[in-house]
Amino acid sequence: MKVKRTYRRRGTPDLPIATYIGKAGENMKIPREADYHPETEIALQVAGTTIGLIGGERVEFKAGDIWIIPGGIVHQRLGFSDDAVVHRIIFSAEAITMQPGHFFQKEFVLPLSEERLEMPRLLRPGHPCYEAVRQPMLELENCRIYEKNYKQHRLSVLMRICLAIMPYCQVKEEIQPMADPGHEGVKLCMRYIHNHYAEKITLEAVAEYCHLHPSYLCAAFKQYTGQSVFDYLAKIRVETAAGLLLQEDLPVSKVAELAGFHSECFFYKKFKAFLGMTPKAYQKAHRNK
Repeated sequence: MKVKRTYRRRGTPDLPIATYIGKAGENMKIPREADYHPETEIALQVAGTTIGLIGGERVEFKAGDIWIIPGGIVHQRLGFSDDAVVHRIIFSAEAITMQPGHFFQKEFVLPLSEERLEMPRLLRPGHPCYEAVRQPMLELENCRIYEKNYKQHRLSVLMRICLAIMPYCQVKEEIQPMADPGHEGVKLCMRYIHNHYAEKITLEAVAEYCHLHPSYLCAAFKQYTGQSVFDYLAKIRVETAAGLLLQEDLPVSKVAELAGFHSECFFYKKFKAFLGMTPKAYQKAHRNK
C-alpha cells in the first residue's frame, strides 16, 4: 500500500485549521494512496456510508458516525455510497494553544502535542459527548474561506469540539525511553519545525528542544531523511507558501513573510528550486486550472 505523507500544514500560519465538506458526485474521490499527516482529524458522516482503512483496520462508517484519527495514523478512503456526505476538520495542536498555566493547555493541548492524548476513536448516538461534537461539526458548512469571519468561526467550532471531547480522553503519563536517540530526535526536530516554521529558527534552539547536540542532530536528520535540517525547513515553508498563494488573496511579499521567509529574494530562489517556477507563475498556473 502506497502512503502519502502530508507535511504541508493546513489552514494558515495564524490559524492552522482546515475544514472540508465532501459530497459524493461532487468533490469526494477515492485516493490512490493512503494518507498520513501529523495533525488530528475529526470527521462526521452526515449522510450515506464510507468504507476505509484506519491503522490497517477496515472500517465502515454509517450516517451519524463521528470518527477521530490521531496524528500519525495511516488512513485511506476505499469507497463510499452515492449519497455520502462527510464533514472533516483537521488541526494542529498550536491552533488551540493557551498560556502555559491554563488548565486546557496542561490537560489537553500539551498531551496532544506530545502524542500522549488518547481520544475516543468513534462516537455514535448515545455517547455522552456525541451531540456536543455533532452540532459544531454540522456548522462546518459556514467555515469556508469565502464566508465572512470564517477564522473566528473555525476556531469557535474547534474549541467547542475539543472541550466536549476532553472529559473522555485519557493521558498517557509515562513516556518510554528513546530506543534510538537519533530517530526520536529526528521526529522531535520535524515536530519543532512544523510548529515554528513561521519564526526565526536556529539549529541551537532545535537541538535544545530535541535534547541532542547540534552536530549529532544534523547527522541523524541527514541519515534518516536524506536531507539537511534547513533543507527540510525550506521545504515546509515553500509548501506553506504554495498553499497560501492559492487560498489567500495576498501579495507575494506577505506570503513569504507568513511562511517564515525573512528575505523575499531567498523566498523566490527556494520556491523556484522546489517547484520549478516563481511564486507568481505558480499562482497564475494553478488558479487558471
